[in-house]
Amino acid sequence: MDLPPALIKLQQQHKPEVIHDAHAERTRRYAEGAPQRQVEATARALPDSLFASHPEVVHATHQATTARNRVERMSKTSKQAIATLVTELEAEAKSTADAVQLAAIDDAVAGDSAFPLALAAMEHHSKAQQRLQAARMASEVLSKAPMSLGQYWERAQKLEAARNELLLRLKREHLQAHPELLQEYQPASS
Repeated sequence: MDLPPALIKLQQQHKPEVIHDAHAERTRRYAEGAPQRQVEATARALPDSLFASHPEVVHATHQATTARNRVERMSKTSKQAIATLVTELEAEAKSTADAVQLAAIDDAVAGDSAFPLALAAMEHHSKAQQRLQAARMASEVLSKAPMSLGQYWERAQKLEAARNELLLRLKREHLQAHPELLQEYQPASS
């Protein structure tokens, strides 16, 4: 449906004004945000080393580094090596189970009702079983590599991002406590 000529003319007259008003509004908003952008840019320009010994940063850095290193090592670990380790630990667990029985017999024959040899052998057997359980868990994940690496890589990235957010928060707080740094650090204009 065509508009009447009078409405078309009225519409054309208001179009530049609307565009101008929108541009003016964007310009005004941009100008209002300048101080906050300066604070943000200055905060990002502060060196991370200012906060390197902060306990939260130390902890976050350790977590992020550990996660990243884990993924890198996982990608290089031989599936065959972990399978061999599981087999060796299964044999050790069987051997320690047999040792518990023999130690219990030796204690009984010696008339030692405290069963010190058996208890020591049981502790050794328990540790062998725990090591075997841990190796089986690791084998389960590593046998699916590289498909299984995605979730671990994502976790490492999240920890790194959390560390970076922590640093930025500390930098902002530092600027609030030391507003004179806004003049000292002048980040490069983009």
